[in-house]
Amino acid sequence: PTPRLRASFYAMLEEEKNSAESIRAAAARQRRAARMSLWRWILAPTGAVAIALVAFLTGTRFGAPAGNGDTKKEIADLHDQMNKMNEAVGTWIQIQKSTSDRLNNVLATLDQRNPNQKVLADLIGALAIDPSVNVRLSALDALYPHANQPLVREGVLATFPREQNPLVKVAMIDFFVAAHEHGAAPELEKLARDQTIDLAVRNAAKRGLAQL
Repeated sequence: PTPRLRASFYAMLEEEKNSAESIRAAAARQRRAARMSLWRWILAPTGAVAIALVAFLTGTRFGAPAGNGDTKKEIADLHDQMNKMNEAVGTWIQIQKSTSDRLNNVLATLDQRNPNQKVLADLIGALAIDPSVNVRLSALDALYPHANQPLVREGVLATFPREQNPLVKVAMIDFFVAAHEHGAAPELEKLARDQTIDLAVRNAAKRGLAQL
């Protein structure tokens, strides 16, 4: 991205990162977009295969000789493709539903003013291992109000080195600054010197060091 786009993005992120309503709206937009993407994904290939299947069936009924082996094989192949596509769509739906459920579970904790240690540990676990960037970001946002607790600070700090996504990495650096977590300084120093990582992460690490 251009410097102007990057600056605009981080300005927006800074403004919105602590807003629970914005997080919920983002989750709703994600669910709507997922549903739209699902229908586009289903209708395009399924429609093409269905049209081809109708064409073959029509040719078999009105144009092809009865018992034509090649036509029957092509129809059988199309049936096989349709079955495989249905299986793929079913798997995709389950994955999306699972992600949505995990995100909803994380968002539900935003309304808890005094979550117990298990809830906080679950949020740290989501931040550490959930495959969805949106779930990890939401978990981090849910941990912000509890940054004064050692369990939360130490959990985020332990998770930080293994995080690979630049957006989540920058958000975690912002968390350390907001929590005044000086224990993050050694990791930030390494990131600030590492020329192989994303430039936005390096710059965020430099800013974080200056503010800790």
